[in-house]
Amino acid sequence: MITFGICCYNGSDLLDKCLLALTGSIQQASNLDDYQIIIYDDGSSDDNIQIIAKKYHAIWIKEPINKGLVYGYNVVSELAKHDIICLLDNDVAVMENFVSEMLNNIDKEYGVIGYESMPVSRFHFLGKISFEPFLKPSLAFKTPTTQLAGYCYCFHKDDWEAIGGFDERYRMFLADSDFCCMIADKLGKISLRLNYPKVFHIEHETLYKYDELKWKEQLKKDTDYFIKKWGLTAEEMDWSIYR
Repeated sequence: MITFGICCYNGSDLLDKCLLALTGSIQQASNLDDYQIIIYDDGSSDDNIQIIAKKYHAIWIKEPINKGLVYGYNVVSELAKHDIICLLDNDVAVMENFVSEMLNNIDKEYGVIGYESMPVSRFHFLGKISFEPFLKPSLAFKTPTTQLAGYCYCFHKDDWEAIGGFDERYRMFLADSDFCCMIADKLGKISLRLNYPKVFHIEHETLYKYDELKWKEQLKKDTDYFIKKWGLTAEEMDWSIYR
């Protein structure tokens, strides 16, 4: 029914908390028939990644060298045995009702389903806290967009196959937005951002693992490639498709 994929580079402490929240949500989902969890280890030096994967009965895929997040997205998607794929960063924790709510919202009519994040600190994320401070709003918004971040990103495998997967000419940035654009351009499907349930996320945690000059250089490369490919910036593309 669902394949959950988590691409990580080190950060076993974060992965442990991520999987604790995810498996708790899975256990609460009465409408979930079957699932698998894949951990893509992108050349980590943290040997505990494998231990954490085993703890939660997840499939562990180890890449000997770091090939980048986008490459990992495609590895997970290729190995997924279910049609629904949900990609998560390891610095994300979901609410208990996330899986059941996601299953109620995902539909073949749409491209990607993404969720608004609630930024938290690393200290808050790793502490003994509850990820359940939000009640369901009286108005649940579904906003058409191509600006969905890959920290929590749900789609159908046959759509991934139909457009040829994530474009690996991106390494760190904008592959998630590009994927939404390709689904809209080739398949005519809109992608949606939902305001509930919230996803707890340590913002910019991935960037802190890299030298600032290097990731800024990569951001420029990925941004330049996006503009070359689409003729617009990511923000302009969002406006062009949906407004």
